[in-house]
Amino acid sequence: MSNLEYAINTFTPRPEQDVQSFLDQFPASVQLQFVSALYHGRTHIQHTKFTTDEDPRTIGTTNADHISSNEYARLIWEKGDNVIVYLNKFRECANNSNFDINTL
Repeated sequence: MSNLEYAINTFTPRPEQDVQSFLDQFPASVQLQFVSALYHGRTHIQHTKFTTDEDPRTIGTTNADHISSNEYARLIWEKGDNVIVYLNKFRECANNSNFDINTL
C-alpha cells in the first residue's frame, strides 16, 4: 500500500540515508503529501482541528510545493523526533476535522 496514511503509520525516526530509503518506497505524490503533512501538523501544533485559513482542503500541498524532492530526506531527518509529533498532530486535526488524510 502506498498512500499517505500508510507512510505516516510506518515512519519511525532514522538516519538521513534511511529516511531516503523510506521515501523511495512511495510515489512522488505521497512523498510530497508526507512533507506537507509535517508542515500542517507543525502549523496546528496548538490546535485540535484544522483552522479555516490553514485547512488542507483549501491549501492542499502548497505549503510544501516549493521544496525540491531531493531535499525531503534531509528536511525530515533534521526535524528528528518532532516528525512523529507533527504527524500525530496532523492525524489528530484531520480526524477532528473529518478530513481523509489520503486526499491531501
